[in-house]
Amino acid sequence: TAPDALPGYAALLTPGTTFRNEIAARFALQLPRYRPGRRLRELRCPVLLCLCSDDSVAPTTRTRRYAAGTGTRIREYPFGHFAIYTEPERGVVLHDQRAFLRREVPA
Repeated sequence: TAPDALPGYAALLTPGTTFRNEIAARFALQLPRYRPGRRLRELRCPVLLCLCSDDSVAPTTRTRRYAAGTGTRIREYPFGHFAIYTEPERGVVLHDQRAFLRREVPA
């Protein structure tokens, strides 16, 4: 329902796609309880969260609360929810993710 959700999502689709933006109605009943951040404390590996400060779909407040005291690394970007999936913002985020992996998961 966020004003930037539909245009942001549509920007991810390949022109001419036959994809239909539909989900089963039963999913809508599960969505309010979907809080993957609740399990963050159980992870025993390095974690990087890439947050978008202008995110109207998944605001950062709750995510920051889940991450507090876990050692989770947070990178925040002045982007909206869907911007990190398109260029040039995507390149910025991928650069940071690669740097995190090189540091935390050396080959």
